[in-house]
Amino acid sequence: MSSTRGSIASLLELRERMNRLFDELVHPLEPTVAAAAWAPTADVVETPEGFELSLDLAGVDAAAISVEVTGGVVVVRGTRGEPAAGGDAIHRLERRYGPFSRTFELPAAVEPVPAARRMDEGVLRLTMQRVRV
Repeated sequence: MSSTRGSIASLLELRERMNRLFDELVHPLEPTVAAAAWAPTADVVETPEGFELSLDLAGVDAAAISVEVTGGVVVVRGTRGEPAAGGDAIHRLERRYGPFSRTFELPAAVEPVPAARRMDEGVLRLTMQRVRV
């Protein structure tokens, strides 16, 4: 039974090492890249009136988010602050911190100001109305 536990522990350790290697490939820790923006995941859904954009921004202060709209391009920028220091040791930091930016090119022009903007459980929800011609 102890060899089974050892095998499982070895497999878990190997999986963790592979995850770290993959993370380093996707998010290199070079100074120029580390200073670059991270990109929150997002959904864009077309509605009869326009578009609904949803961005995962857990831990981002709503006051630290800006939305710029030009024609059919929506740019969302902001900053997620570093976690508060506490405890004796950090065992895992997977979330990205610092500035972020996402640009969405929509298939139609939208009004320059979102019809609705709300932060709901860490998700920024923007309702964009089509420009009426």
